[in-house]
Amino acid sequence: IDGEMRNAIFGQLRASITPVPEFTGLMSVSYAQADKAPKGYEDDYGMEVDITGTYKITNNLSYMLGFGYFLTGDYYKGTGDEDVEDDYIILNKLTLNF
Repeated sequence: IDGEMRNAIFGQLRASITPVPEFTGLMSVSYAQADKAPKGYEDDYGMEVDITGTYKITNNLSYMLGFGYFLTGDYYKGTGDEDVEDDYIILNKLTLNF
C-alpha cells in the first residue's frame, strides 16, 4: 500500500488547542526506529516535531502556517561515518472549500 510505513516501530504524541473558535493550534512529536536494521546500520530513524496553526477567515476560507523539524537518526548514516544533518520544513496553505 502506498504511503504505508514499513519496518518501523513508531510512536506519536499529539495535542491541540482552540483558544477561540476561529483558531486551532496543533503540536505533534513523533519517533521512529527500524524494527530490523540492516547489518552495519543503526536502528534510529529519528524524531520529528511539528507545529501548525489554522485560522478560519470565513466559513469556507482558512489559512494554515506550519513548521516541522526532523532530528535525523543514525540510521541514515548507513554503514559509514557520514555526518547527516537535521532537516526542517515551513508550510503555508490557504484553503477554499466550496
